[in-house]
Amino acid sequence: MKTWKLQIFSPVAAILAIFTIGFIGCQQSHGGGGGGSGGKTPTAADYEIGNLTQTVGSITAVTVTPKSGKSTGAVTIYYNGSTTLPSAAGTYAVTFNVAAAKGWNAIKGLSAGTLSVSGESVSITPITSVSLTIIAPVRDEVPATTASGVVYSTAGTVIWSPPDNRFQGGKVYTASVTLSAASGYTFTGLTTAAINGQTAAISNNTGVSVTLSYTFPATDTRLSTGMSITAQPAKLTYSHDDTLNLTGLTVKLSYNDNSFDDIAVANFAARNITASPSHGDTLSVAAHNSKPVTISYGSHTVDTNALTVNPIAPVLADFIISELTQEYNGKPKTVTVTAKDGKTTGTVTVKYNGSTAAPSNAGTYAVTFDVTADTNYTVATGLSAGTLTIKTAVYALGDTGPGGGKIFYYSEAGFTMTDNNEVCHYLEAAPFDMSSTFIWSSTTIHTSSTSSGWVLGKQIGSGRKYTAMILAYEDNTTPTAARACYYYQGPNNLTGWFLPSDDELYELYKNKSSVGNMGSSLYWSSSCPGTKLSAWALDFSNGNWKGSLDNANGNATTKYSVRAVRAF
Repeated sequence: MKTWKLQIFSPVAAILAIFTIGFIGCQQSHGGGGGGSGGKTPTAADYEIGNLTQTVGSITAVTVTPKSGKSTGAVTIYYNGSTTLPSAAGTYAVTFNVAAAKGWNAIKGLSAGTLSVSGESVSITPITSVSLTIIAPVRDEVPATTASGVVYSTAGTVIWSPPDNRFQGGKVYTASVTLSAASGYTFTGLTTAAINGQTAAISNNTGVSVTLSYTFPATDTRLSTGMSITAQPAKLTYSHDDTLNLTGLTVKLSYNDNSFDDIAVANFAARNITASPSHGDTLSVAAHNSKPVTISYGSHTVDTNALTVNPIAPVLADFIISELTQEYNGKPKTVTVTAKDGKTTGTVTVKYNGSTAAPSNAGTYAVTFDVTADTNYTVATGLSAGTLTIKTAVYALGDTGPGGGKIFYYSEAGFTMTDNNEVCHYLEAAPFDMSSTFIWSSTTIHTSSTSSGWVLGKQIGSGRKYTAMILAYEDNTTPTAARACYYYQGPNNLTGWFLPSDDELYELYKNKSSVGNMGSSLYWSSSCPGTKLSAWALDFSNGNWKGSLDNANGNATTKYSVRAVRAF
């Protein structure tokens, strides 16, 4: 125990000493107070987390709600480190910060789990500029509550400040309106906004919604009794996407004191006169052709002569071109041509080297497209989209090809297919032999090198042609080597398989170890070398050739193994 020794020299000193000791004692025994160090620290378990599973198109914020008796500090939520609410499908790590509150410390980076957004991602188009029309304030008029000219969004009720039931004379009013972006659009990136053609203030931009406001000039103290047009705009004929030029337009305002003012369009804003559409607005055929410009001053309205707005032809810059470089896989490759927002809605027809059939073979193709007319745009034909390049992937021997077979031959320079002059670089073989052995042909094809238009050939690139020629002479019912290959579609369900020619089959023999599952039996080729044009087969045990005259002449008795191949 500590002993305190006091020396008191006067009653006043004694009182001060007692007060001081008591105050020190209070300080020593005082308990915890507000936020900051010394309070409790929130944990993720203190909160109820909601909305972690959502769908594209209807995404709302994850909810983080404190449980009873826990910190009431303000919560800030982050998605992958950003406060911006995501809009695309995917998964997002959700964390949150909690501000200090009475009895509770601040904390950052608490985990709320993972937000999972399912569904197809929607392309989000930024709205970079907005132009609205609101009937300007005029003495004794009821304030307008709606805004016109809204596109890609919806407008809420117009709020006026001060909120008079009727506008008073000689007073300044500010109009505010909140816009909500339509699905697929965002106000993120909004840089310019106008109300009645005048620069509007932008506030509270969340991307999903934004507030615009404009302070109008003071209202006239006189009471208006009428309005008329004294001079029409100098220009009344336009093309789609032109901007409205109201130069030359003049109106006359009359007042209850028998006075009047002639007001040119340049002074409309200063006098709270509204034009719809406004000077400088972008015109469209659909919205403005054969329609006047409406001039308003409070409840007084007059119309100009009707505008003529003509459609225009689409141009390449109106479209987004994609998928011009693709990799060969044996399937047709299409180029995507999409009209930009606000451009033509006409039907687009894409052509490849002049054909609407999408190509599947490796190579280059000139891409053009035609567009049908719509209200705002005329027909367009032959617009150039560039060049589609279908690249052949780089394969090594034994790799799996696009048809699901195994690569057994490659030519850097390429080889020409004799049926259609297509240049190919690879040959792939089916991963397995046909399920049984086959005869070569079911009918007599020829007895000499010149009969029936048959042309001798065995080179790489000729097997597909000779497979088709064999089929042309057959009876269409008997299972044969050529028929088995022609109708084979492989693991990847692709057509184009054929019975290999002599040289193609010999390359398969040389690289059979790369292909695998090859037997040591005789395999048919589609070539018929020799004067009497025997059907030929290759012995995969030793690489020797064997002719079969009976098959070529339709006396089919000999059956050999068959392995389909495919060129690309």
